[in-house]
This record gives sequence, structure tokens and C-alpha cells, in this order.
Amino acid sequence: MHGLIQLVVTTIRGHPLDIELLDKCCFILSNLTLNNGDNITQVIDLGGIGDIVGVVKRHCVVNCLSESALNVLVNLCHNNDGNKVLICQSGGAKATIQCLQQFASCSNDGDEAVVVVALRCLANLAYVADNVRALIKDNAVAVVMDTMQKNTHQRALIQMGVIVLGNLSSHDKVSNVMIQLGVLDLVLAVSKGYPDEIDIQKSCLGCIGNLLSEPSNAVTFLDKKGHFRVFEIMKDLVFEESLMSLSCKVLSLLAANRDIANTLAESGACQALSQLLDDHRKKPAILALGCQALCKIISTPDAVKMVTRQGIMELMVNLCSDNDNWMHIDIMNELIKVIANCCGVEDNAQCFIHGGAVPLLKAVEAFPENSLFLGNAAMALSKLSLFSPCSRVLVKRGAVAVLVNSARANVERKGLAARYLRILSNLLLTDAKTGEELLRTHAYDVFQDIVSRHNSYEPLDKEWHEFEKALRLKSTAFAQTHKYYTIPLRDRIDKSNLRLLTAGTIMRKHGDVRIDHSCELLLLEDPKGKKATKQLSLKSVRQIVNDNSQPPLRKVSKDCAICIVSTDPNGHDFALCLETKTPQECQKWVHALQELIRLNLYVHDKTSLQKKILDKKKTWKLLVFASLLKNRLQQNKNGRKAPKKLKIRSHKIQAKHFVIESYGDEQATFRPNALDEKGRVTDVSKTANWQELLCTIKQTFHLIDTSSFILVKKENVGDQINEEDELMDLWNELNKKKTPECYTLKM
Repeated sequence: MHGLIQLVVTTIRGHPLDIELLDKCCFILSNLTLNNGDNITQVIDLGGIGDIVGVVKRHCVVNCLSESALNVLVNLCHNNDGNKVLICQSGGAKATIQCLQQFASCSNDGDEAVVVVALRCLANLAYVADNVRALIKDNAVAVVMDTMQKNTHQRALIQMGVIVLGNLSSHDKVSNVMIQLGVLDLVLAVSKGYPDEIDIQKSCLGCIGNLLSEPSNAVTFLDKKGHFRVFEIMKDLVFEESLMSLSCKVLSLLAANRDIANTLAESGACQALSQLLDDHRKKPAILALGCQALCKIISTPDAVKMVTRQGIMELMVNLCSDNDNWMHIDIMNELIKVIANCCGVEDNAQCFIHGGAVPLLKAVEAFPENSLFLGNAAMALSKLSLFSPCSRVLVKRGAVAVLVNSARANVERKGLAARYLRILSNLLLTDAKTGEELLRTHAYDVFQDIVSRHNSYEPLDKEWHEFEKALRLKSTAFAQTHKYYTIPLRDRIDKSNLRLLTAGTIMRKHGDVRIDHSCELLLLEDPKGKKATKQLSLKSVRQIVNDNSQPPLRKVSKDCAICIVSTDPNGHDFALCLETKTPQECQKWVHALQELIRLNLYVHDKTSLQKKILDKKKTWKLLVFASLLKNRLQQNKNGRKAPKKLKIRSHKIQAKHFVIESYGDEQATFRPNALDEKGRVTDVSKTANWQELLCTIKQTFHLIDTSSFILVKKENVGDQINEEDELMDLWNELNKKKTPECYTLKM
């Protein structure tokens, strides 16, 4: 074909004014260069571009010849950006625009075909960024818009015109100029004018997407109600996948601005996207794009509140479970982002947790090394764990074990470990059974090892301290069981006191003061709702007195002052000062709170945190020493030498013991094995709480106070105990200035 192409090009050059011959030559070249790279290269090498552009310039009034010549230029642009630049530099863009102006009105037969080819040529040239400046300078945008407005009934022409505008708008520097020229209004009008033409809608959405790449244009788009047109497309052409993908991308571009995202949420974008996701459950690509758009729209707290109770969380639960989507990382990663954004509101979190907890935890187990997904999942779990009902479900479904196993598989990812520690801290503070799961999974040891590996990473160190603080705060609940007090606390308190505490009252400075439904928290609420509710755990309360000695209460009458002394997780005491309106009300509240605290009483051990959570059931031996033992030790402190055998009766040291089987800090079963006044061994079994236990100790051994009680931890203690050996061991430890592994019990 080389000879033929050379002959045709030579003929064009030799007969520049023969319209009929030029038409036939251009027609031949257009056929030879159609999807043929070799022939295109030959035309370029022979300098044919300049000849074809010259034909268009000289004979722009002849529609048939212009159509053939423009077809050649279109073919030369095929998959070759270099040729597009060369055509524009040779004057092809300017010649095409002149031809388009000549036939813009389409008043004669054949004019429409020329206009369509000219627009196609401009679309190819505008695809290259280097040509855009020349096209804008030659007034291409105005000419194309004018042509479209004159031929609104020509479908092919309108579609090609939108494509030209879309390619021109794909470059950031000209999108603002095109908005000012009215391109957005024209595109929206075309979209509304051809609601059922899928190809035109694709071109319109593509052009809109290009224009919205400049963030400042998004406000203009909303002002023109363009987002409602996108919603209409999503509703009317829902089964056209390509259109749905483009619609999701347009909404994602719009939601890049937080204020615009709120506007979209108010306008119903979330409902439109949720319906789209529901209709395309089996289309992974659309699910991913739809979730991306939805995630951006609800990225603000205001937007999350707007979409509450709109069925989005129910849809997320179904999507996580349908078709085993939790096994598809691309889908699950996008779903989890939406879940993380929504679950900051308790209603959304509770709506998701019952059906979505299992798929979420399964996905974490299925992809133990995907750091991107694990990070998103950790964010979602941290928000879910803030709410007690959600934490209860997570712990029940094995969230602690899943997190511990994931941490073991990602020991080098310190950021992920920090997030996991935050989740566990939240679970500890919001669910009582978390401690048991931590014991079973050895979570403390696992995360302690990770923290030691990255001891210089501040966020991880901070979360570790918060985790330990949560353990200290909730450690009293670790060993609790429901064998004894299965009756809820609110059912054990006096009913009149319960009504008083739960109904609440208005106190000065603290507003509405009341007890929550579980009788475990003291709530301080702002009656006007302007401030967040403050709460105090009654488990941390140590004393409630009717006293005005604290500085905030010095000017308050003692009859109206209530001082609540509590201990924070760091072990420091602090006072909450309340002031009632009347002395009678103060007396009632003090009495009711004291009863509630008595029922809530716990004994706080002095062991280290790790030893505290070792076993759910513990066996202890209690050695009771009267003040004579203390005096005896003080008398021998200079010698530092204990007798070979400490005889109890010869030295008149009162030493008695009994075995305690502890099922927690609230209850204990103890068997006193003591000598009565006649020297006989007594064996009495009884079950009681710690307060009653201490009283029984005093009565059994005729002790005045309990300051010398020492509780020594011993494993596998039997009924037969050698008193003298135990006393000798304790003697040696005290004389060597070693602190025995013991607890001092106080009333």
C-alpha cells in the first residue's frame, strides 16, 4: 500500500482545487487509515497531515469534501497522542473549528454528518493536555456550545458535543473557565432533555465529573440542583451498571467538602446510595464505589445524625453477610469504612452489632496480614466498644480472642497494636466479662511483649497505660461469679431508696443528679442539655458523709452538704461535693447512697495487676495475729534472730487460722479451724460477704480491732495446717525486711 498512499498524497498536492478529485482521494485515505497503524505511519512520514489540513482550510464550504478530509484526520488520531499534537500544531484544530462554524446550523443535507465528524476530531484533539490551550484560544468551547444549542434535536451531534466538552474540562486549568461560559448549565439541560439515552447520560456524567475535579465548582453544581439530577439518573436507570458507577464517582467528588457532604445528606443522597447498593448486591464493583461515596457523605457527625434510622446499618449488616462478602477483601474494606463512620452514634452501633459482629470478626480472622483492612476494622471496633450493649455482644462473640490472635500475627505493627489496646480498654470499661476473656487468652502477656518491643513508640505506650488503668479500675469484677448474688443490685436495695435515687433531684452546681438503671453509675446531667452528662462509678466510692469540710462546701450548711469520696484508677482520692435544697432531702440521699454503696462494697487487693487476674477461683489461708505478735517482733528487732521453734502457747501468742475459698471480692466461703477456750478444735462452715467475714473473725478470736489481720496467699491449702511452720516463715520474712505476699484487711 505504500505506493498507493504516496500516489494519493501526490495527487492531493498536484490538484489542490479539484474538489471532486480531492474528495475521492480523501475518501481513499480515510479507508486506508481506518484502524491501520502502518498506513497511518506512512501518511505521517509523507507529510500528509499538512495536505489534509490544507484541503479543510481551502474547501471548508464543501460539506462532502470537508467530511472526507476530517475523517482522515480522525483516523490519524487513533491511539497516537503524538499525531494529535502534530495535527494541532499544523493548524488542524483551527481548520476544524472553522468548518464547524460553517455548518453549525445544519441547514442543508449532509451538514449534520460534517458537524459530527468535526466534533469527533475536536474530541480526539482535546484528549491531549498539550492541545487544550490552543483549542481554548481558538474559542472551541463557545463554538461547540453554539452548535449544540442550534441542534438540540440531533442526538448524535449532542452526544459528540458533550464528549468534546468533557475532554476539554478534564484539565484543571480550564474547568473554571468552562463553568463561567455556561457549560454546566448546558450539560444539565442535555441530561434532562435525553433522560432515556444511556450514551448521552454517560457523556454528561463524565463531563460533570471532570468539571467537579476542581473543588470550587462543587458549590456551583449544588446551586444549580445538579445533585438532584444525579439522584434521578440513579433511580431511573438503576440497572445500567456503567451509569451507576459514574453516578457514584460524581457523588464522591462532591462529598470531598464536609459542608457539601452535609448538604448531600440532607438532600437524600444516602437513601439514593443505599437503594443503589440494595439493587446491586451481587455487583462487587458497584458495591465498592457506592460504599466509597456513602463513606465520604457521612464523614461528619452532623451527617451521621441525619442518616440515623434510615436503614443504612441494616443494609450494611445484610451486605456483610450476603454472598459471604466478608471473604472478599475489596468489598469488606469499603463496607467497614461506612460502618466505622456510622457507629459513632449509639443507635447505629446497636443496629449493626447483633447481625454484623460475626461477619466483621470473621473478616478480621480471614485477613490477618492485611494492614489496611485491619486498621479500618480496628477503627470500627473501637467505636462499637464505646457502648455497653455492643461491647456485650462483641465479647460474647469472641472479639477479645480475635484481637489477641491478630496482635500475635502483627507484632511488628505498633500502630495496630495501639488501636487494639484501645478497643480492649473500652471493652473492659463497658462489659464485665471482658476480664474473664483476658484471662483465658493471656492478653496481658501478649500485649506486654508487643509494648516491650516498641517501648519508644509514644502512642502505643499511652494506650498501654490506659489499658492498665482500665484493668485496675475493673479488676474487682474479674473474679466475680453469679453463684451467689444472681439478683440484680436494683432488686436488693430498698424500694423507697431505689425510687429516690433513680428519680433524681436538682442539686446546685451539678444539675440533675440521679442513679442509672443498673444502679452502678451516679449521673450528673445538665437540665438544659448544653453540657455532656458526667458519671461516677459507684464501685470507686469509698465514703459518703454529711459534711461540709471540703473547700467547695465551706459556705454551705452542714445539713445540706454531701461529700462523696472516691478513688480514681491511679489510686488517688477525690471528693465530689453536692448541695441539696433542704436538710430532709440531704438526709434521705445520704442514707440511700450509703445503702447502695454497702451493697456495692468490694475489697481491693494490693497485689500486682498480673497476679490479680491469674485465677478465677482462689484458695487462701488467713493467719490472724493479735497485737502480742507485733510486740514480740518489735522486742526482737535488734537481734534479727528468730528462735529455732516458735511455740505458740509458751510465748502466749494468739495465732489462729482458717481456710477461705474465694470466688471473688464480693463473697467467700470460710472454714474456721481454731482452738476454743478449752483447747478443742472447732470447725464451722459459713458463706458470707467480706464485711460479714471480718465481723466473724473478730467474734471468733475475741479481737478488739482488725489492724493486725494478715491474709497470706497459699496454693492448694488443705484442712491440715502446721501453725508453727507458717509462723516461722512469716517471722523470717519480716526480720529480713522482705514484704510477704500478703494482704492487710481493713473494715
